Amino acid sequence: MTPYAGMANDPVNLVDPDGRFIPILIGALVGGVINLATQLITTKGHISFWQGAGAFGFGALAGAVGVVSGGAALTLSGYAAQSVFGMAASSVGTVALASPILGYGNKAIFGNPYTFGNFAKDLSFAALTGGVVGAISAPAGTNIFNRSPKTYRST
Repeated sequence: MTPYAGMANDPVNLVDPDGRFIPILIGALVGGVINLATQLITTKGHISFWQGAGAFGFGALAGAVGVVSGGAALTLSGYAAQSVFGMAASSVGTVALASPILGYGNKAIFGNPYTFGNFAKDLSFAALTGGVVGAISAPAGTNIFNRSPKTYRST
């Protein structure tokens, strides 16, 4: 992967001064490495170079798309990231696009099964774990569901 990929191989005219492309690159790298490692473990290392490249490529695509779709879902939800609803929205947004990319990519390369049931399980798991992480990470003294300050009625 070229370091200029984020600037369409034109670093003179196209730049990313805020570094917003970096999380996408990290998501792509992590996704590619994890999917390749998973396929190597699953097949006990019996994959061709091109299958490995495909596994890394689909993992990278799913990782990059997941970063973008998760961030977009969080933004559209209007909730803080450190809340049940915010993290659940971000997690579901990530999985909604990344799961089919990875599932169908691995199905095409390795013949791994991928069905709507797999997709539904992925979404359910994402919502649950995202919500739990959001609740745990919510700052003390805030409503864990939407991160608004807790209010108490005086009697």
